[in-house]
Amino acid sequence: MIKLRDLLREVGEGSSEPFEYNQIATDTPGSFKYNINAEAHGKNLLIRLNGYTEDWYSFSSAMTEQDIVNVEKELNLPVSGPAINDFTAMYIEFGIPTKNKFNKNANNRQEIDSPLINDKVYMFRLMATIKQILTPIIDKEKINLVYYNPAKRDTEQGAASTDVGRSRLYDIFIRSSFPGAKSINSTNTARPNVLTLIRPISK
Repeated sequence: MIKLRDLLREVGEGSSEPFEYNQIATDTPGSFKYNINAEAHGKNLLIRLNGYTEDWYSFSSAMTEQDIVNVEKELNLPVSGPAINDFTAMYIEFGIPTKNKFNKNANNRQEIDSPLINDKVYMFRLMATIKQILTPIIDKEKINLVYYNPAKRDTEQGAASTDVGRSRLYDIFIRSSFPGAKSINSTNTARPNVLTLIRPISK
């Protein structure tokens, strides 16, 4: 998702090749969906990448009051005034689509499971694939902030989202692409997202 050029070399996997993938049509404005034909431990895996972009008003409507305070204070992101008109956020999620095609969420997206697969080659190839898919979207839409909800191991259930292993891996990729990127945890316990500012906007 992202200008991740030279990223894989910086994390020791410069030869990682993206998996094959294809875009799936969606009739929801601002949303995107891809199937990634991955492989882990010698087995084929279908990974679904979902995401959508939204302006400040849509993004902030689902935030707690404390989140808005934290975004302004910790990320130095204005929450009012004309500058916020240039703000665009991107939500991303990826994992294995559930088998029940009728199991969809409020945004009519098929639900996905996010198993923690212990395969280094798979994880770096998957990150390379996501990079290739999202780079043009981030550039075209001039994304300021990326947010996601990292999968947690059983032993990490009480940990802050930015402290879990999966989130730390994502952070390596993001910071390698966007020096100075900063992440904070959402205070919304129902949506414990990591909010990462990758491109500041002027107040």
